[in-house]
Amino acid sequence: MSASRSSRVGSDRIRHFLYINGRWRWRPTKKMRTAGFHLINLGRGGPDLDALGRPVPSLADMARAVELNAEWDKVRTGVVPVPKTVYPAGSVGDGYQRAVRLREAQRKAKGITWTADQEKRDDWVRAWKWLEPVFGDVDPKTVQPEHFLAIDSRTGKPRGFISLLEAQTSPTERHRVIKVWRALWKKMAAMNYCRLEGDPTLTFANSAPGPRQDIWQHRQVARLVQRAWRRGYKGLAAMMAVG
Repeated sequence: MSASRSSRVGSDRIRHFLYINGRWRWRPTKKMRTAGFHLINLGRGGPDLDALGRPVPSLADMARAVELNAEWDKVRTGVVPVPKTVYPAGSVGDGYQRAVRLREAQRKAKGITWTADQEKRDDWVRAWKWLEPVFGDVDPKTVQPEHFLAIDSRTGKPRGFISLLEAQTSPTERHRVIKVWRALWKKMAAMNYCRLEGDPTLTFANSAPGPRQDIWQHRQVARLVQRAWRRGYKGLAAMMAVG
């Protein structure tokens, strides 16, 4: 079926919202794609037909198209200088962005406003730096436990996302990332992206790292403080002395 140039909500046309090859889609222009936006596949619509014989799109799909246009308008008018990634509808990245917006709305409803420093230290933001490259554009319903942890049939060694984390970061960070994933999964399930009981990480434990057991004698610390001070690390020296 050929592309229809627009759809209507009342008498208002929704830009870039087209019925193409059997389903409704949000199709950005070449200029928009250059800025980081890409084709978003939405629902098939129906069962009712509109005046042109197309399945009537769902309210959720129309709202999503309006939301995408608003995001583009912020970029187009310079309100948002760096466009954020627009993930496929129903993907983990799409769910993450919605969940983050809902968390922010909940804070503001309680009169809580975070500083820029608090936002940077947010566990969700830290964890997403690891999750996004692997799962950002993935449908959560397709994620399997083996994507996180499996045995390589060739080498016999562990592989998967957990192995990647443990090779590149600390056990504490690994624990934090999986903890955020599980919280994100619950929110995605509440938004009908996936089934609550289908979280693939529930097939293995996410044990917190044990407490630190190192013991430092007074003389050892004094020597370290002296060495740091002489090398110009006076702030570090002060922190060790106080500690």
